[in-house]
Amino acid sequence: MNNLELLDKFLIMETQANLFDIQISRIKIWQFIRNEIYGEILRKKFNIDKSGKSDKEAGFYLHLNGMINFVLNSIKILLKPPKQSEVLVFCHPRRKRENSFYEDIYTDPLLRNFPFSFVVLESFFKLSHLRPVQTKNLYYLDFIEYPSRFSSYIKRHKINCKEKEIIKDIESILMKNFNLKVNLFNLVNKILVRYSFIYPKLKSLFIRIRPKVVIEVVNYNFISQIANCICKELKISSIELQHGVMSNYHIGYNYSEIIKPESFPNYIFVWGDYWKHNSRFPIHNNNIISCGFPFLENAVKKYSKDLSKKIIVLSQGPIGKKLSDIIFDLSRRDLMKEHTFIYKIHPAEKSIAKIKYKKLYSSKNIKVIDDDKTDLYELFAESEFQIGVHSTAIIEGIEFGLKTIIIKLPGWKYFKTFEDEEGIYFVQSPLEMEKIISSRKDKIISSKLTEKFWERDSLNKIINKISTIANHKK
Repeated sequence: MNNLELLDKFLIMETQANLFDIQISRIKIWQFIRNEIYGEILRKKFNIDKSGKSDKEAGFYLHLNGMINFVLNSIKILLKPPKQSEVLVFCHPRRKRENSFYEDIYTDPLLRNFPFSFVVLESFFKLSHLRPVQTKNLYYLDFIEYPSRFSSYIKRHKINCKEKEIIKDIESILMKNFNLKVNLFNLVNKILVRYSFIYPKLKSLFIRIRPKVVIEVVNYNFISQIANCICKELKISSIELQHGVMSNYHIGYNYSEIIKPESFPNYIFVWGDYWKHNSRFPIHNNNIISCGFPFLENAVKKYSKDLSKKIIVLSQGPIGKKLSDIIFDLSRRDLMKEHTFIYKIHPAEKSIAKIKYKKLYSSKNIKVIDDDKTDLYELFAESEFQIGVHSTAIIEGIEFGLKTIIIKLPGWKYFKTFEDEEGIYFVQSPLEMEKIISSRKDKIISSKLTEKFWERDSLNKIINKISTIANHKK
């Protein structure tokens, strides 16, 4: 069974079993746990490593920093609460360093040109926040998020006997369909405790700010899911800005046709027309709008193309070791020795990169980039090829005209729909890559391909559409 067949089976199961209608403590619980459940199914089926650490596994100093942030930012929001504003923004906490500041590349370019009053809320990134920033009207959600992360470890939600039987029934359904043994009671308890803590506090913020529109970046983040539920209750329009690859393989963007979850936003602003029909969104097609990506559009204008023999490799944690072994073998082949491989470490791997990729650091024609100071887009502008598996950055590299090699490691099928596109190659071995790199004399990918992925004049289009939505009476 391949990835697509697995997801299709999952969607059929959750629809036939009416899992979206099941309520535990009057909360429709399935919409909040389906991502984690499906992730476990994927990891078991394809033997994928689990990326990232849980809060329990985080080190002492990380927790201490989280506690300090919680205290300081709680005091700040009490002394200077947010004002009533037209737009409420949930930004992306994994900011990108731009010169001397950290920027949310999805929302900051909009906010600098916003004709609306706004408030920005930011969740933790590894129990901390990337600073300094220039984002105006920014408030950290530590006072809500930090206690909620640990409340389930010290508190149990009251679940009655009938509800316990329902949970056991769901466990049986998962075992029958996917041979997945999971302690669903603990997962449900964790979600219920966090939900009960977050929902009233977040709702009170909404009532204080009274936004006409809510903008988010990751709809399947727990905070965003609750925010979307509150939006529907208060009749506020919610919009998600595309931040990564959307496809028929991504659980966060695929639902059976009849499912309309409360936790999903009203609108999706996608990068280009290609992405409109690439997933089974649980909203009307008219609410899926091509708007582009201002940060990337500006970056392409900023850097001039420097055609060289550099090849950028985009690492990712779960498949990083296998990918690095393939690239190391490729770099040692005779026809590849005149090329320079730029191996870009994923931000989540920085702390372990020198151990995990030790042999790459010693290779003569591989340069490992393991810091956040080097601009990825500048590397794109200097390169002729890019190699990866399913990183979102691959799509951005295509916008820079990079010929693209996708290695068939777990997750590659996110890009399966690109198989017939000129300038994109799918391989399984270093030998295949050597032949492609050494034989392709054309220097850049076709502009027709990039136009499928990226809408132009993105900033104006996003602002105009937000204005239309904000002024539309529900």
